[in-house]
Order: sequence, then C-alpha cells, then structure tokens
Amino acid sequence: MDALRTFTFHVGEDRQLTMRDLLRADVDQQALFTPYIEAQLGSTYLMETLADMSDSSRYATFSLDDNMLTLMYPFVRSGPVHAGMLSVNIPLVEIAEYLNPEVFD
Repeated sequence: MDALRTFTFHVGEDRQLTMRDLLRADVDQQALFTPYIEAQLGSTYLMETLADMSDSSRYATFSLDDNMLTLMYPFVRSGPVHAGMLSVNIPLVEIAEYLNPEVFD
C-alpha cells in the first residue's frame, strides 16, 4: 500500500492538528464518517482497507478548509497501475455538532 500523509496546522497555536483535536472527545469517528465514505465511494475495497487499519490511522490523513473536511486514503491499485487517490468530502456544516468548540470558535 502506498503511503499518504498530510499536515494540518493550527496557526494560532503553532502546532499540527489531529482528528482528535477536530472532534469532541465523545465522538465515535467510525460511526460519524462511515456514511459519508459509503455514500461517496461505495467501495468494498475501501471498507476492507479501513477495517484493516488501526483506529488511530483510519482517519489520520485529512485536509481542512473553511467549509470542508476531506478524508484521504492511499492510492488504489487497479492491476499494475494506480487508479488514483480516494477522498471523501464532508461539509463542516453537516458535522458541526460533533466539532470541538475549542478549535472551531
């Protein structure tokens, strides 16, 4: 599997953000994100890949902008070549109740 890593920073605090920073502590990440993953990718391969990943790495690669959280997953192989990186876009407004108010003020 090809590696993919992103770095999202909290400029005001001069540190890298993790998914644990973005969401309230009581949020079940898998329950929150699975419907978005299934709706946008509908991929048995991806769901099997996610099942094989540890909880800490399953949603570790992401980007964040003013209104969108994008989860990113490694390139998928289709035969001897890459089929491309998979990504899932989640509008922040749709998950606002789960966001950590200390980060999203």
